[in-house]
Amino acid sequence: MTVSQQERRTIDRGSVWRRWDPHVHLPGTLRNDGFESTDIGEALDILANRTPPIEAVGVTDYGTTASFRQAQAAHDAGAGASIGLLFPNVELRLAYATTRGAAVNLHLLCPPEYVDELGRFLGRLEFTYQDRPYRAEPPELIRLGRAFRADPDLDERAALAEGSLQFKVELDQLRKVYGLDAWAKEHLLVAVAGGERDGTSGLRTPDNAFTALRQNIERFAHIVFSANPKQSQYWTGKGVDGEDVLSLRYEGMKVCLHGSDAHRREQLGAPEADRFCWLKGDVSFETLRMACLSPETRAHIGPTDPMEGYRAGRIAEVRVPGQTWFPGEGLGVNPGLVAVIGPRGSGKTALADVIAAGAGSDEPFSNPASFLSRARRLLRGSASEVGWTHGGWTRRDLHDRDAPDPLQPSGVRYLSQQFVEQLCAADGVSDNLLAEIERVVFDTLELGQRQGATDFRELLGIRLHASRDRQADELQAIADLSDRIATERIL
Repeated sequence: MTVSQQERRTIDRGSVWRRWDPHVHLPGTLRNDGFESTDIGEALDILANRTPPIEAVGVTDYGTTASFRQAQAAHDAGAGASIGLLFPNVELRLAYATTRGAAVNLHLLCPPEYVDELGRFLGRLEFTYQDRPYRAEPPELIRLGRAFRADPDLDERAALAEGSLQFKVELDQLRKVYGLDAWAKEHLLVAVAGGERDGTSGLRTPDNAFTALRQNIERFAHIVFSANPKQSQYWTGKGVDGEDVLSLRYEGMKVCLHGSDAHRREQLGAPEADRFCWLKGDVSFETLRMACLSPETRAHIGPTDPMEGYRAGRIAEVRVPGQTWFPGEGLGVNPGLVAVIGPRGSGKTALADVIAAGAGSDEPFSNPASFLSRARRLLRGSASEVGWTHGGWTRRDLHDRDAPDPLQPSGVRYLSQQFVEQLCAADGVSDNLLAEIERVVFDTLELGQRQGATDFRELLGIRLHASRDRQADELQAIADLSDRIATERIL
């Protein structure tokens, strides 16, 4: 599989927030299929055209991977082309009922390339009906459905749907099979519903009789399917129990995910209250695994991703057109970039100088130790072009800083390594360093917080005016008391 230039730039940008829908049923799902005439290809196209765009989808069905296989074939044929990842999500029922009369839902997720292994794993799970064991694989589920209906001629699809409905999994059996399967321990993720109707929250009773069972289920799971903000807070150690309790009781924090759980056309990729699922990373199953390891920083549920509101005015891309020493397709820049890491001589300073110049800073030109100053004679005909997250580009000639450019640069502040070294060279805190700190603090304040001041010193004077007045009053009162004491002594 080849990687396009656009995909290459996206990968080079590093971890960014992307929208996922990890729990979607498609036409042909074994239960509650309300898609009517919509086929799987149309459903994938609907998902691909949702706003914000969905880049990864967990294709879900009951006890079988058949729906995922059909979706994968349609996706390979071009349906839902903008979706970068489809992965199987097999939904099972645990053999425990909630207070609302529904079985607790459990989900098994794995990378798409291991769908056959997932089918093999399911075949090791058993459910006994009328003293006969049945495995969680299509032929056996069909036999279970026919046996339950007492109809050996029952249509295969109806029998499969009935068998998947009746099949229940014992937690101890699932944990045993999982623990003895090296593939499962490495590649399989277990998710449990967290709600009251069909999740672990429904196992709460006044006498706490199911607390141990609920904790066992949640301890076994890697993921909790819930959009409840309180659940997200709890499972990241910000609720009534801290990280130490979660680690002891549940083997660590859990990531909360949420999907549209679509069973009808209009529900595809459209969860209630716009509770969209966002994961930070590239479009791969590994991103989901990383979210399980670091849920507080790599997962989010809400109408927008966590970077919304912080993304405007950030650098998105840099190019040096027509030059072989810089990647021809340009470099994507992560809006949350905080460091450029590499060995000595790898070009870190050169990259920073090129970005700063294209963004509008004069520092790389005025600093004789900068890459642009030292390589000036080799940069004739080179220009840095910087793209911004809010749209538009800025441009600067790298050889002649005064050359007219068709795109006006946007003013930025670039603190080069040499600039920082110069500020910190003096013993103690130099005036220049202190002035720079004050400038940064002042620039971070919103206009309404500056109280009409034009710089940090003026704002400091305004903020301290009342305190200084009170200090002067106290000094005057002390002087008056001293005069009175002296007068008394004389008398």
